[in-house]
Amino acid sequence: MLKNNIYYLYGEETFLIQEKVQELKAKYAAYSPETFSDKFNLETLFHTVSTISLFTTPKIIFIKNPYFFKEKLDDKTFKLFQKICQNCLQNNFILALYQTAKSAGKRLKIKDYLKKETNSIEYKSFKNWEQNKVLTWLKTRVQNLGYEIEHNALLALTEISGTNLSQLATEIHKITVYLGQRKKITLEDIKAMSASPESSIWDFTETLKNKNTKQLVGITQKLLQNNEDPIALLGLLTSNIRLYYQILTLFKQKQSLPQIATILGKNPFYLQKIYASIKNKYQLSELENMFAVLSQKDLEIKTGRISARSALELCVLELEPKKK
Repeated sequence: MLKNNIYYLYGEETFLIQEKVQELKAKYAAYSPETFSDKFNLETLFHTVSTISLFTTPKIIFIKNPYFFKEKLDDKTFKLFQKICQNCLQNNFILALYQTAKSAGKRLKIKDYLKKETNSIEYKSFKNWEQNKVLTWLKTRVQNLGYEIEHNALLALTEISGTNLSQLATEIHKITVYLGQRKKITLEDIKAMSASPESSIWDFTETLKNKNTKQLVGITQKLLQNNEDPIALLGLLTSNIRLYYQILTLFKQKQSLPQIATILGKNPFYLQKIYASIKNKYQLSELENMFAVLSQKDLEIKTGRISARSALELCVLELEPKKK
């Protein structure tokens, strides 16, 4: 069966794909590695998997972002690829095909073949409403590294990095280095790490939640001075404003906390903490106005009428209560 020797790794979450590649390298460390990528000659690959002798070292062959994930192969070339797969099986070679670049997304015969005949694994990104799944992934990763983590600390990490698994993994690595010999990550550890320039996203979200505009302006400037991407900060601002609006709207509709958690795909405790902070600080009308401002600034950025940095600064200032 090809499933024993051929891997096909695909999907939106390239971070997990890259991790699986490293896992395969470790699993087959005794195998001689070779890599093909982008545009290459399939005849060369065929020769590689077909030439063996008594002294041949088993090979693991990685094919990264091959051209045939973007364009259709003719029947002759497709049959050649099938022979390559069969030869890998017969000669006990491992073949791993993976994709880290976006393709046109069109249906291709070779992808259907790989999904059906090989050990194919799809890596999907977590959606913004799948917080519980992110928390589970995060907790499992921490435990696999030999650490424990408080639930509050888990929530704080997702506030900083959202559903970006690469960024979450980086944050975990930084925290474990910070801990030294300790094996339990606490909320205080997250706060301590957020005092450094590269982690003050935590301060940004906390200050936004508490609607301390003066402090938020200062934190925004600090982040920009430390080369934080203004587009990313605008995205963070927008996602938080959207969440505040959803929470206040659903509570106004007399929905219970468990119902709201189900609707939004968020942890109930996390939502309760946010609601406690925003219920007396934000009105639905001003959140609607913020949406309009953010949408307008997004359009102005795309049309070149304003820089992303200026748009961010103006949006933050928009939170300042209007003088009557």
